Amino acid sequence: MSLEAIEQRCFLVLSEAENPLVSLDVLLAHIRQDPECVDINADELLAFIRNHALFDVFEPSTASGAGQTEDPLAVMGLSPTPRVILKTRIPTPSDLAEQMFEELNVLAAALGRALEEFEQKGPTAQSEQTRALLDRVQALQEKLRGPAAKE
Repeated sequence: MSLEAIEQRCFLVLSEAENPLVSLDVLLAHIRQDPECVDINADELLAFIRNHALFDVFEPSTASGAGQTEDPLAVMGLSPTPRVILKTRIPTPSDLAEQMFEELNVLAAALGRALEEFEQKGPTAQSEQTRALLDRVQALQEKLRGPAAKE
């Protein structure tokens, strides 16, 4: 097992992945495709990544509610394994604010269309609820606009 081959394969997978956070299981499967790395197991890979300057590991939340028997991530169809990211792909706070702002724009546009449809029928509880949601989205946008504009 070549540590250099593992490092190169990890870098390649993590730099090309659409989502910068890659499940350890997915990363391991990609690394095992290299003949020099076929024998590595998840614990060895995790230990290597944790001690490497190029990578960060995000552990799944282990907190569960009283009486909860199933992992919340597993219930949602997500693997409860650690996730790995290339440190250079960690978004800056301004990048995160920009992405959140864009998502809020999409949500505001959808709520605006729904509000128009509801208001065509006259004032209803649905139109009032939709207006309240739209107001909350716009308030969040204003909060995000402040930090994003400073950088």
